[in-house]
Amino acid sequence: MALVIIFKARLKDSPWGVLAGIVAFFSAMLAGIYLGDSIGIFFGALAVGIYSNLYARWMKAPASIALLQGIVILVPGSKTYIGLNTLILGETMLNQSHIGTQIFLIFMSLIAGLIFANVAVPPRRTL
Repeated sequence: MALVIIFKARLKDSPWGVLAGIVAFFSAMLAGIYLGDSIGIFFGALAVGIYSNLYARWMKAPASIALLQGIVILVPGSKTYIGLNTLILGETMLNQSHIGTQIFLIFMSLIAGLIFANVAVPPRRTL
């Protein structure tokens, strides 16, 4: 619900945005349990991309209304902060040498999931 307020979504679009976050979170978690974190994020991005394209078709509204609120849930903010802090300041918060590789794979999984979602359910029209 906080993302609805932060992104200043209209009241009639807020349930759809909350549902996009739920779709993203649970599809990424379920896929992550069985296939690993990076592939889980791919399936989360794929699910929220398909959901937002279907939302755009049904509601005749931009897909970004639902997509933005769903994709923010999947972005690895804390891992990115920890990795950049280690890189810039040289201070290690967590002793993980592979955090940069993880961040890269997660971001590539997000992009690939959104591309495949646009292939599976093409957007209604381009902006």
